[in-house]
Amino acid sequence: MTFSKHAKRYLLLALIWSVFLLFLSIQPADKVEIFLPFDLLASLAHAAVYFILAALLCLALRFWKYSILSVVLVSFIYAVVWGIVNELVQFYEPTRSPSVSDVISDAIGAALAISLFIWWRKRSM
Repeated sequence: MTFSKHAKRYLLLALIWSVFLLFLSIQPADKVEIFLPFDLLASLAHAAVYFILAALLCLALRFWKYSILSVVLVSFIYAVVWGIVNELVQFYEPTRSPSVSDVISDAIGAALAISLFIWWRKRSM
């Protein structure tokens, strides 16, 4: 499987973003809560950062020779699994704890990005 220059760029951005999300997951709660003072903002932040992750993946993988369904499924599954991994990593940070609601917010953000990507693809065809 070969990737174009543009696909490689988006894929690299998605991987960098994934590492950034992992970095945020291992930060103590008091450092993260400065930016997210209450639960609604935390849920919106989770949705936003996983929206970005799924969007970057869709943009990278659209250059595959596979169907749009394959692109969106891989993007969604990666984003949700990465959200689960990030929550599980929080077991090892004493001031953090994993949360199912965070994974749900992650999945919603990814689903919104994928919906926008599908709409954009249909519109540009």
